[in-house]
Amino acid sequence: MTHQSPRYFIEWAVKEKQPQPWQVEQWKEAIRWFFREGQRHQAEDYPRPEPTTDKTAVWIPPEQEQWPEWKVEFLKTLRRRH
Repeated sequence: MTHQSPRYFIEWAVKEKQPQPWQVEQWKEAIRWFFREGQRHQAEDYPRPEPTTDKTAVWIPPEQEQWPEWKVEFLKTLRRRH
């Protein structure tokens, strides 16, 4: 998601819903909160995986490495297939 996506959403919502100005401001504030929280949590909780050339590699959070092998492989398969 880019910073342009929320702008497009607000433009669309204003045309479709015809909200009151206070509602538009609440939507904007909610989107701002979403971006701030996402940036904060991304930096704190989920380190980015190292780039890899292996197309089959899937990043698994450290706490999941203790799971049974079948479960980890199942999740890897799901993530590869999106």
